[in-house]
This record gives sequence, structure tokens and C-alpha cells, in this order.
Amino acid sequence: MYALLWLLRCNGELPPLPVPTGLVHQHDDDDALAKVQAAKAELARSCNEQMMKLDELKATLLHRGATHSGPRRLQQADSEHSCPLETLLGLSAGVKHALRRETKVWEKAAWMQPQLSEPLVAHSSSKTVLIDIFIRLQAFMTSLPRVYLPTSIWGQGRGLKLRSDGHRVASRNSGAFDALVDRMSLAAFVTAHAHLVPDDALCLEWDSPNLAKQGRRKADGLRCDINATACVHASQQPDLPPLCKPENTWTLKYDSSRFAVDAAARSIIGDLTTISEAQAAATPRFDLLLCTQVFEHVADPFASALGVFRLTKPGGLVFFTAPFISIYHKAPADHWRYTLEGCKALLTRVGFSVLHAAKLGFGHHITHATLMGYGSADFPLSFLDRHLLRHHSNAQEKAMGIATRGDDSVWMNNGLVARRPMY
Repeated sequence: MYALLWLLRCNGELPPLPVPTGLVHQHDDDDALAKVQAAKAELARSCNEQMMKLDELKATLLHRGATHSGPRRLQQADSEHSCPLETLLGLSAGVKHALRRETKVWEKAAWMQPQLSEPLVAHSSSKTVLIDIFIRLQAFMTSLPRVYLPTSIWGQGRGLKLRSDGHRVASRNSGAFDALVDRMSLAAFVTAHAHLVPDDALCLEWDSPNLAKQGRRKADGLRCDINATACVHASQQPDLPPLCKPENTWTLKYDSSRFAVDAAARSIIGDLTTISEAQAAATPRFDLLLCTQVFEHVADPFASALGVFRLTKPGGLVFFTAPFISIYHKAPADHWRYTLEGCKALLTRVGFSVLHAAKLGFGHHITHATLMGYGSADFPLSFLDRHLLRHHSNAQEKAMGIATRGDDSVWMNNGLVARRPMY
């Protein structure tokens, strides 16, 4: 942490290391290196103490009524003494003061001592020292006994709230279903393909009809792969027809001990893995099955996929999503993760044809950040517009190598539109 603070605030330079002429002994270099490291640690401590004193003096002056509209040369001097990392991170005076205050507490904690005693060493393969700073900082933020990352589970409490008047605002207190990055990606996927669903479709959704209530995408050329948040907003408009009419929407609730159909409540109770042809015949055959984030929880994916096939009307559609990278979550168990190829193999083996495939929440930043508890309000809207949904083609799949560092190799969820053949 001292090395990080020194980079954040101190711009002093260490005296140059004298290079002896003639024969150089290894122990001379070792002694010189030890002195340099000791000097750097002392400089960091001294700098930190001085900056805290200056901040305390500044707070006193502000309390007494002083303003920031001082001489221009003083403002320029303050700017000149800010290191590039401060500018890169956008650290305001208030944020830097809070960091120093928190660091003052950490310095006294026994659990922080290993962090303070180890100097930051740049790895030979790092293209920039920022990589090494990030690795050190992430290790600190995820270390015990105080875990600062992840900030939350799935970004709850750090969500983006889309207002009904069309304005998109960030609300740190938003806990709405569609405020989570994961759920926003599902809404964008469903809205992008809602035009495929007949107006009077008979629909089935797991547990509760959340996505079945999503509004249709307007026929105005809106592309959900480059304007994803606008698609999510469109899905919330009460004046648009819902994806499925309430009177045509059924739910399937998991129960491994029994199978039952309640037509009055428009509900099926049972287990996908054990639904037989005879049981499926006792239920309606559906035009659309919204099977989203279900298959990580089933014990037998192929038997469950066959159950989905049996509940689908010939010519009917399935909007299928399943996680590729996600935290462990039991409901009631958590068995599997899938790639797009795995999802396609699963659905085609039982008889479906796959019409469309997409990566939901794609790229390193949105995937890793969501695992660390970022919410939708922690991303620029322009970033979410282009990273919540990305259509995937067979050509793109063939172009990918064995492994890649690009965004194509990392995503959160798979999204597929599948159709049961008419025959």
C-alpha cells in the first residue's frame, strides 16, 4: 500500500544510485538495493504524514470560510503536483482525503502489516506497471479479514434505474429486477427477439412471469446489440403490448415429488427431468417457453431438454438462456455451466433447431466486474449499450482460435432462440 500511496501522491525523486567503476561485487549491489528500498519506504511514510497534516490544515481553513478561488498560480501548482495516476483515476481532493484517512487506520492493523512490508515489484511480462498496481490492489481488496470485493452479490444496490419517462438515471439504491446487469442482458435478449412471438402466444415461464411481461420492441429499427439499454427501457413501457398476455401466461414450479396441472392458476408443478409424454399431454402445448437461467440447476440437462421439447407446440419457440460464467447459486442446487456450443448441442440433440444465438454480457470488463459485485450504475450507459447483447454467428465461432485474450472469449450468459419442427 505504501508503494501505491507513493505513486498516487508523491512526486519526489530518489537520488541517483551511484554506479561503481571497476569490479562490482554482488553484495555491493544487494546493499545498494536494500538502501534504495529503505529510502523509498521512508519517503512514502514521510510523504503520507505530510499530506495528512496538510489535509487537516486545509479542512480547518475551509471550516473557517476559506474558498477554493485562490490565486491561479496556487491552483496550477496543486495541479502540477498531481501525479498522472491521480488524473487517470479521477481522484478528487475529497476522495484522496478519504483514502488517506482510511489508510491511517489500516496502518495500525496487524492484518495489514504483510501488505505494508512487501515492496511492489513489476513483473517482467507486465506491459505497464499499472498491471502490477492493479494486482496488488485487487489482492488487498479481496483479502481477509476485511473483504471489500465483491461489493455485493450480482451488483444488488448498485443498479441503474430506467425511468418510465424515457430518461435513464443511475440510482445506487435501485434494487429492481431489471436493474442488475445480468437481468438487463436477459431483458435485452428477449426484447430483441420478441417480434418472433405471435400476438396470442400461449407462454410458459419458470417460477414467475417476469420476462413474459416484457413489452415488445417497437418496429422502428431499434437494434438491441448497439442500443441495449434502450431495448431494456422499451421492455418496461406499460403502453406496449406485453410479450405474453396475462391470460395466456403459465408458470412451471419445481417439485421433484409430484406432478400436477392447475388450469385455474395456469400452473404446472413438477420436475423437467421426469416429465413423460403422458404428463406433457395433460398440459397445454406452448407457443413460447421462456427457459431462462434454469439449466444450471437441473441435475440431468439432456432429460430436462427433452422435457422442454415435450411441452413445446410443434412450430413453437424456446427463448433459452444459461450461464457461462457466474457465481455459485443454489436453487435448489447449482450443477452446470455452459458454452454456446454446449447449449446448441443440448437443444439440437432432443430435436430443436437453433435460429439465433447471442452472448449476453460479453467481454472481460463486464464479466469480471459483475463477479466483483459491480452494478449497472457502475458502467457508462454507452458501454452497456454495446456489451449487454452480442449476436453470435457460426462464422464467428469458426474464426475463434483455441484460446483468445479478446472479448469473444469471455461472457456471462448464453442466449438462444430455438424452434421445435412442425413434424
